[in-house]
Amino acid sequence: MSRSRTVSRSRKSHSRASLALTVIALVASSMSVGWAIGTASAPTSIDAAQARKVARHSAAHTAEVAARAAGERRGYHVGTARGNALARHDAHRDALRDASEALALRRQQARWRALQAKRKEKAQKARAPSAPNPN
Repeated sequence: MSRSRTVSRSRKSHSRASLALTVIALVASSMSVGWAIGTASAPTSIDAAQARKVARHSAAHTAEVAARAAGERRGYHVGTARGNALARHDAHRDALRDASEALALRRQQARWRALQAKRKEKAQKARAPSAPNPN
């Protein structure tokens, strides 16, 4: 295998790991962003840039802790490059699965609400007295 392919794969792997961390950070940042917004709107508020910085740092830390916990649960050698990479990969996969499940649940709930509305409308039509025929 040529060196250029090796470098390319290495960069691709790094890019994927970076993407994984970004996705994990986005998923994990919901509480952190809520905290930052609450802090920014407090009477003794810090400026918006500082709030964003705090939220990013907190989200990254949350993602790192989640990855470490996932790795330790699965018995990876967390602290080594390979163990950390496996832990990040698993945490990313878990975050994507959780997001997918949440989306599926929201879609199912929307379908259920639509079905219930349709049934309610049909029942109201059935109960309503029909208007007399003008003919």
